[in-house]
Amino acid sequence: MDFGLSSEDAMIGKAIREWVNKECPKDIVRDMDDNSQYPEKLISRLSRLGFNGLAAEEAYGGEGINVLGACLITMEIASRYPVLARCYAMNTILGGLLLSDLGDEAQKRAFLPGLSGGELNACAAPGTHRGNGEGLPVTAKWDAQAACYCLNGTITYMENADHADILILPVEIKEEGHQPPASVCYMILDAKADKIRCSPMKMRMGYKGLNCCTLECLGLKVSADRILGGPATDQTGHQEEAVQNLFLLSTAFEALGIAKGAYASALDHARQRVQFNRPIGKFPAICRMISEITRDLQAAELLSFKTAWKAGQGQNISQDSAVAAWTSLLTAQRAAQEGLQIFGGYGYTMEYDVQRFFRDVTVLMNSETAFEHLSQRIGLSTGLSAA
Repeated sequence: MDFGLSSEDAMIGKAIREWVNKECPKDIVRDMDDNSQYPEKLISRLSRLGFNGLAAEEAYGGEGINVLGACLITMEIASRYPVLARCYAMNTILGGLLLSDLGDEAQKRAFLPGLSGGELNACAAPGTHRGNGEGLPVTAKWDAQAACYCLNGTITYMENADHADILILPVEIKEEGHQPPASVCYMILDAKADKIRCSPMKMRMGYKGLNCCTLECLGLKVSADRILGGPATDQTGHQEEAVQNLFLLSTAFEALGIAKGAYASALDHARQRVQFNRPIGKFPAICRMISEITRDLQAAELLSFKTAWKAGQGQNISQDSAVAAWTSLLTAQRAAQEGLQIFGGYGYTMEYDVQRFFRDVTVLMNSETAFEHLSQRIGLSTGLSAA
């Protein structure tokens, strides 16, 4: 069994690490976080490397699909600047890979070249936002006279929707006389349409510069060809499952990157900070903390890499993605928390990156990645279901 990266993936990893060190120095990232600045220029510079094209075949303007390569890039960027990693993952994993997998021919030709070249930004809702047996917040009714769907409803948590060009949303299609839920599908919407209102909510603890938005559809007219996969596609649970799998895969590698960043900061401090004439890392309590984070980090990395490899082989990752996301989130949480302990009082000051990693991983653990949700997802994959 070969656990090594292919020569192509090793080259990708080396290239993105060099780019991050050059374009995302710690002081620049710190200033952007302090000012809640959206990394628009960095996103543009990153797209010039061609790495957005790892989510599409050459026929659609890409470089050839490489799931592990895209995940490696997400991880390496997140180890320095998680906000930029999220922007990349939205366009590549939750944008390009999703359309490559589920889009029809016309949709691939319409959107993949722009996503691959960096001209388009995508934003996808990770889940169906159901609750207590209720339907989806955005519903669609067929308007026979206009020969299109009419969308109404509000999604209260859409990250980066204010910078998106296309939105991929779950929609519940309601027919007259049909009791909900009718059928659920994903639709590709123009984020700049007149009947879409996007309201950013700028105050947040971590991932500063990346706004959460309230998104309202106010009688938006959408043609049937904007249904992901085309109007003739089978709208069972396959689309929802595919979106959730890619979302959790992206989350696993973002969390893994945050864990690596917090770990590197803590390890460096443990080696350099001297107390009682020796580095604090020599003290048993600190050494044990570092050792346990090292153990967890290696386990999370193996699980995440295996999941990305299986996804690239076209295998089902419903269970793997939840396990990888859960393990990586726990590892990132522990690395950041214990990193703060290793830094002592210094860790809470804004000049040290460990406090930012702690804030970012706290935001990353949202409702879609809550451990109860991940536990239920894993249980369902084993044939069990909570009452």
